[in-house]
Amino acid sequence: MAASDLMIGLSLSGGRVQAIVLDRTETTPVLTAIAEWENTLPLGQDADDGPGIGRFNEYLSAFLKLHRIKTHQVAVTIDTGYLFLLPVPLDQPIPQAEEQAHLVWELEQYFPGSAPEEFLTAIHTIERPQANAPSPVVHHLSVSIRRHDAVLIERLAAQHGLRMTILDADQFSAETALQANYPDSSRRHLALVGIKPGRLDVSRIRYGVLEEYRYYLVEEGNSVLSVFAALTRDLTGIESITTYGPHLDRDLLSDIRRASPMLVEALNPLRHVNVSETLRVAENLRSPTYRFASAIGVALRKD
Repeated sequence: MAASDLMIGLSLSGGRVQAIVLDRTETTPVLTAIAEWENTLPLGQDADDGPGIGRFNEYLSAFLKLHRIKTHQVAVTIDTGYLFLLPVPLDQPIPQAEEQAHLVWELEQYFPGSAPEEFLTAIHTIERPQANAPSPVVHHLSVSIRRHDAVLIERLAAQHGLRMTILDADQFSAETALQANYPDSSRRHLALVGIKPGRLDVSRIRYGVLEEYRYYLVEEGNSVLSVFAALTRDLTGIESITTYGPHLDRDLLSDIRRASPMLVEALNPLRHVNVSETLRVAENLRSPTYRFASAIGVALRKD
């Protein structure tokens, strides 16, 4: 018998935490626990202790005890609002040292006075379709998190006997959930839109490949609907829009669908994920599942 493979997925969104547990032992994963609570972590600050951290520990401890979770693995995904994402075009080929120096320079422009080692940075390649010959410029997306935030999350997980295996951005985790639950997305040209308080994240995905990332701020005086209308005007050539996020609800989804000239779907991260009978009986799935897309997506990752 194969050893059990249980993974906790935590999504630290703007004001809430979405927590799930997936049993990945079999070919089709099984959702065995799900919960949501207030996000009290002081991300973006320098606090190492305080009431917010204490409450986070209490919530997480209660979740682990209530569901009798027996795993040491946790995958964490973070709201892009806590991260620094920057499109970076780079000439190719370019030595790795020169590439790193360029990324450090970009960070210094936005965070003057901050040392490069204060950030952890990952690079995502963005595929752009080429009309003719391949371009010597390769487009990347630089994703940075303050090292203090990453260390804080890892330390808090360790206090509960958990080892953080993945640290991801929620938009990319939702993309994983999309690809796992909608295999036909690899044959479509679509937009994935994360709807959050004060922010819309937009990924243009062509045939399963990230082609472009951008975000829109929902500022005072603007509504999500007005910003959504503006972004749909920019999404030329898109066949459909898939939405997710903790700020999305049924009323807003209905309003968006009425206002959009194209098909708008709500991401169902459980489309190809089984749900344990215990959860079904306990009626733990009363919240719309698109709120948990990032938590489920990051728990599905095995790389």
